Amino acid sequence: IFTGQSSNLDTVVVKFIRAVCSCVLHSLFFCCFAAAKNKIVIHDLLATTPQDFMHLIQDNSRLDQPAVTYDADRVQQSFLTYYFSPWDHPLAFFSPEALCKQEENKLEKYYKHPGWGPNKCKHTGDFIKSIDDNMALATFPNQNQQQPAIVLRTTHLRCVPSMDVSCDLPEKFGIGYPFDKWQKSLLIPNEPLCVLHTSQDRLWNYVVTGNHINGWVQRADIAYVTRNFMTRWKTGKYVTPLCDKLPIQGNTLAPLARVGQLIPLARTQNDAEHYRIFTVASDPRGMATIQVNTVSKANMAIMPLLATPNNMIRLAQSLLGTPYAWGGIEGYRDCSSTLKDLFFPFGIWLPRDSGPQSKSGTFVSLRGLRNDLKAKKIIEQGIPFFSLVWQPGHIMLYAGTKGEKIYVYNNIWGLRTQSLDGEVGRAILGSLVIMPLDFGQECGDIKKTFLDKAEGLILLQARLASPDAELTLFKR
Repeated sequence: IFTGQSSNLDTVVVKFIRAVCSCVLHSLFFCCFAAAKNKIVIHDLLATTPQDFMHLIQDNSRLDQPAVTYDADRVQQSFLTYYFSPWDHPLAFFSPEALCKQEENKLEKYYKHPGWGPNKCKHTGDFIKSIDDNMALATFPNQNQQQPAIVLRTTHLRCVPSMDVSCDLPEKFGIGYPFDKWQKSLLIPNEPLCVLHTSQDRLWNYVVTGNHINGWVQRADIAYVTRNFMTRWKTGKYVTPLCDKLPIQGNTLAPLARVGQLIPLARTQNDAEHYRIFTVASDPRGMATIQVNTVSKANMAIMPLLATPNNMIRLAQSLLGTPYAWGGIEGYRDCSSTLKDLFFPFGIWLPRDSGPQSKSGTFVSLRGLRNDLKAKKIIEQGIPFFSLVWQPGHIMLYAGTKGEKIYVYNNIWGLRTQSLDGEVGRAILGSLVIMPLDFGQECGDIKKTFLDKAEGLILLQARLASPDAELTLFKR
């Protein structure tokens, strides 16, 4: 798929300029909220760390060889089992009773801690009660039967049936706006869903996704599917974008494809430069229909992409410099969605959040080790581009070493700081970067580096070699 070693550094620089501008604007806004001292450190990182993976490559001879020997068809089949699980086995990992209990527990928490809106005003009990009433949990699940569905356009998976924002203490930088605790994830076109419940106002559906997360989605952004639709949609041959914002010709609902999206190939292909693909639309009853559109073969790959370092490097490089966004707000990614989308083209299924991702491979514990021993384990056991570094609440891709430094591919908002007088703030990065795992150790006000906080190394090679093995995530 990919040839050559150089990367488009001009494109990366432009992305970083956009990311820095985004960080500056957010920080200026936050100045009104924050009592803590904050600083933007992305410039320091860019000045000292090349944003190009090739400076980490020590042996070019194996860049086009798979990380391990594996059967690509078996890997793809395993991936599709997870991906289409909302249609085929929607309650394989959750029971309706357990899901209802989760929703009840959330509401209990929101009544106690309702959070603040972007106007710095605390939500009232009456406001939470209105959300409670709209959830109609007394009748959960109120669908007569599990209703398969599909995402029509990019939309949000929410903790509650509302687009209202709820943030933690606004004066604490890094946990106030725009860190909306009611935002779960971004859903992108073509994602299979299963609807279990409908809100009282009928504007929201509670859905099971194929990403091991569940929540509320606006009814207008999805379409219900029939058994015949599912049979036609599962063509068995799929393509996936190798960069974001890839135009799909003729698709007005979702005109741009992105990394982490599965697109069925039409059965008839007769164009040397374009793929004929299936896209989804909705009829007046809200039922899904299939349309045939075209997309350029440039920057598209037939799944699964061969799991070589070169393919991973080029895919990761295409996303480098994009802004960080909690839960997919504004259409960007956070740490776990970055990795989920990054491994998607290779047929390696990852769940949506960092905690479950840490249970999706072979876990090597780093807990309780000195930093030098952590580094030793990562270097000895990790495979660059196919291993993850995890800490509670955050996850990164191990990218390799240079000299004595370990480098990671990291989509991060910032590092916690504390001044000599005890003032707490953030050292802001706010984008997807290549960085040393111990970045910030020379800064006296950064409390802990990512190396300090690392608790696990997750090896993913077994996901290729033994794709049918049960994940720790699902072991009871």
